[in-house]
Amino acid sequence: MRGRSRPVRLVANAKLAEARRRLTWRMRRRRGRAGDPEWDARRLLRRNAEDLTGQQRDTLEPDLTDIGTYGRQILAAWKAKEKLRALLALARTQPARSQTSHRLHQFYDWCAEHSYLPELVTLAETVQAWWAETEALIQTGVTNEWASHCTSSWCSGCWPGGCAGSTWLRV
Repeated sequence: MRGRSRPVRLVANAKLAEARRRLTWRMRRRRGRAGDPEWDARRLLRRNAEDLTGQQRDTLEPDLTDIGTYGRQILAAWKAKEKLRALLALARTQPARSQTSHRLHQFYDWCAEHSYLPELVTLAETVQAWWAETEALIQTGVTNEWASHCTSSWCSGCWPGGCAGSTWLRV
């Protein structure tokens, strides 16, 4: 688990997509396709809640809820992703420890309430495994993520120690 990692925010999106695909398969016994409400909502599910328009927000939840149990489970996975994003949004704001703890507790509590979704259990375990690095990012604003233009074949030395891939968490 301590090798090269994907940023935690991308892990959250990946787990949401896994949940949507798994639940679609269980519900329809096939992959999702155009015309399925959960398939049509997949792009909205990837977006941040604050980036959704009023109309998109007003349709996303009812459309998924109308599907039934599986749609509500997809919605629960989306809300877990958003709770994690709320926690990560504290980075570089110098929050009080109590604020960080509160948002972390909200995220873990949501995942525990919906622990019947294996993707949320895995997401919570990933956050727990990387908590020391994530907390350091939140408290200091320092991350080990290198600039997107840096590659192993070309590097201007913009990151101390070079851009030779890190084994830390990328948030």
